[in-house]
Amino acid sequence: MNDNIKKAQEALFAWICVQRKVNYQLIKKFCDYLNLQYNLLLDEHPAWKIFLPLFNAGNIDFCGHGNFKVTEPIAIMKDNVCIYTNIFNQPIEVQTDFPFLFRKEGKVDFEFRKEYRFNAVSILKKFPAIGDVVGGFTSLALNDFSLLDFENKSTNFGIAKRVDCNFNYYFVYPDTRRIVSIPIWEESPESINISYCYARSLDKRGNGYYRLETETLYVDSFHFPVLLYRVLLLESLFKGYMPYCKNRKYIFQGIDIKIVSEVDRILNKSLKYE
Repeated sequence: MNDNIKKAQEALFAWICVQRKVNYQLIKKFCDYLNLQYNLLLDEHPAWKIFLPLFNAGNIDFCGHGNFKVTEPIAIMKDNVCIYTNIFNQPIEVQTDFPFLFRKEGKVDFEFRKEYRFNAVSILKKFPAIGDVVGGFTSLALNDFSLLDFENKSTNFGIAKRVDCNFNYYFVYPDTRRIVSIPIWEESPESINISYCYARSLDKRGNGYYRLETETLYVDSFHFPVLLYRVLLLESLFKGYMPYCKNRKYIFQGIDIKIVSEVDRILNKSLKYE
């Protein structure tokens, strides 16, 4: 990670700690300031590079109505390994590539209010399929699609937004032309992520692929669901690997086929196997 981006994330994290909870519009403005302050040269949406990694990893969490807060210290155990977050002044040997996220063999000398045992398959079995989630969005009585700008212009279904409004996103089904309104990001951050994944599954672009021989899962990093990311991140960290992003793909090593099967179910059977 770029050292200056890490410093910017630390500054953002400290600021949100003091504020207790912060609206996303203020977070974006603060990230714009940090982009200049640390000379990050981020041309577009500095919050995507500064804030979103902290949100994806669970250092910061959504608390409703466009607000976010720092997650309280949490310890997650599997076998004899502990992954924990938001404890400061930790030794270098327990730090990971993710700010404020640590990995330690054995018990951590800290009294956590919350400690969990981790089982990725059990957690994922509770996740609904993305098609069921999108199907529950509010239907609209709309027959004129001339004002819709489709994300995939070759199909004219899936994600679309109004050309006269930057904030309204819709999902259009391919056969029935049913259209539903996607909840805005500030009210439901996962809704747009789930919708993009569902669109990629329906138009056969897919959401990634799995290499069985190396137990490595590659998924599209653009609008990948945060909760799925966190489960895969933890599983990979428990196995001793550091997930990373390359060529618009999140890459998770050490992911068992049973976990991938659940992820594939959630993603509407849109993973390829190699």
